[in-house]
Amino acid sequence: MADGTQQEEAIKLARSGISSAMGKCTETLKTSVPEVVEEKFKAMAADAGCTTAELLRDLICLRTHGETFGELSASLRRAVLQSEGRELAQLRVVGSSADSVAQLRSAA
Repeated sequence: MADGTQQEEAIKLARSGISSAMGKCTETLKTSVPEVVEEKFKAMAADAGCTTAELLRDLICLRTHGETFGELSASLRRAVLQSEGRELAQLRVVGSSADSVAQLRSAA
């Protein structure tokens, strides 16, 4: 049986939240809807191949920022990379092999 510290660590890993370029997603928005709305929303999420939480997150981001959560995260990552003077095209061409990583480091 694991001691308290190991159990606490396991809980932290299990509940790590979603990390993104915007930081960890820790804030909660919540509302109640009629059952018919819930059923339709679950069907929409299933059709989109995502969870209801992912769909709701995307819809909220679309309304507040004009982009889905994934698009917004990607935009922020691109901005960070560009501010460091790296071109995304260069990163895509070079790839991720050990030689490529060495090339990136020497180019920086």
